[in-house]
Amino acid sequence: MKKLIYIFLIIISYASFSCSDDDTISTVNNEIPDASEDNLTADQIAILCIGDSRVAGARPEYESYRYEFWKLMKSGGYNFNLIGPLEDTANYPTFMDTTFDNDHAGIGGIDTSGVLEELDDFLGSANRAADVVLLGIGGNDVADNIRPVDEVIQNIGVIIDGIQASNANVTIVVEIIAGAYGDTQEVANLNNLITTFETQIVQLAANKTTNTSNVVTVDMNTGFTNNGQFYADPVHYNEAGAAEIAKRYYDVLVPLLD
Repeated sequence: MKKLIYIFLIIISYASFSCSDDDTISTVNNEIPDASEDNLTADQIAILCIGDSRVAGARPEYESYRYEFWKLMKSGGYNFNLIGPLEDTANYPTFMDTTFDNDHAGIGGIDTSGVLEELDDFLGSANRAADVVLLGIGGNDVADNIRPVDEVIQNIGVIIDGIQASNANVTIVVEIIAGAYGDTQEVANLNNLITTFETQIVQLAANKTTNTSNVVTVDMNTGFTNNGQFYADPVHYNEAGAAEIAKRYYDVLVPLLD
């Protein structure tokens, strides 16, 4: 069972992705609903967003990309359902006369080992497996020096294996994570590590792609990290940043759906 500890901490003085001191379910505006609420119909695309505080969001302090991504998918006419064991209870405007589908699997402060611990719950949160997984993880590992980049990549590989075991036909979009914003040495050190992460995650995605399961990367870093208008603080998105991240996910995913 998940540990129900709701903790949120923005670290301004040190550019960390973490929002808590451990891998507990965190968050402002997030609750665990009855997983049976995600009853998918056969024709719906089941989309699972997995990650850390950037996926969870903490409106109004900072934003998740999920709302903007949901709007793009609605505008595109796709029949889809966002799934996950967590429910974002923040206020979001309706769009196209529809209430935001607020289910997700984002936990503030979680690292790759935490995702591995929670993965079965993430993947079992609906009445069938996810068709698409949007995976944004690794920032807390790198920022907090929990493990070297090559071990982070290994963990992500195991996460991908678990997702594919749940659905051999799944499409997985893995983030080349955006770095932090600022002029401190800590930010510079983190962003250098993310450059190493980028090279390895691209190769991992290619290695994990199968005849039935596409694993692709989406570049969230290029042209993002040096743009202060995208950040609510050194590591989290404001509305403009969330919209940009959502668009990048959408642009990579749509050709795979079509």
